[in-house]
Amino acid sequence: MTICSSTIDQVNIISQLADPVGHITAITAHVVSIGEYGVVIGDFPTIVESQIQTFNRDITLAFDGTNYWFGYVLWVKFPHDRGGPVALTYNGDQQKVTMTPYITGSARANQIWGMRVQNREGYYVIQSYNYGDDEVMDIQKGVAKPGTPIITFHYHDGKNQRWQYRPAIPLVIEPDR
Repeated sequence: MTICSSTIDQVNIISQLADPVGHITAITAHVVSIGEYGVVIGDFPTIVESQIQTFNRDITLAFDGTNYWFGYVLWVKFPHDRGGPVALTYNGDQQKVTMTPYITGSARANQIWGMRVQNREGYYVIQSYNYGDDEVMDIQKGVAKPGTPIITFHYHDGKNQRWQYRPAIPLVIEPDR
């Protein structure tokens, strides 16, 4: 049960794992079709109108009946999409992270993500509130090739599971050509 939620800032979610040629990578969201969204790794920054790398970050306090849990809802509103805001969503062990409708202040448990286990380089794992301690965001198969899906996977401390929230970089978006 979500107790409270409020937008605190906008962030880019940067991976510790670079792409095969050494570029910085970040979580990238795009519309696949009406009501269907893709969540993949992409080179950072990506300046393509149909792809979003800047997420609104709502801080959320949840209560599971026993414990309070602080986390974030990471959501976007696509400019040309008729739907409302959508948030990064946990879908199960070794499943793709997707985006589902989000009502501000009313996050579902599988839309809340927490930062855990910081390493020496300042990167964290991002864990779903909806699951046990060993399921975290992961770049599928450990290769940060642009377009590779973001999934949840058992925690193993690989660079493909390490992330930083960085303040959003304001970018001028040019239409797709």
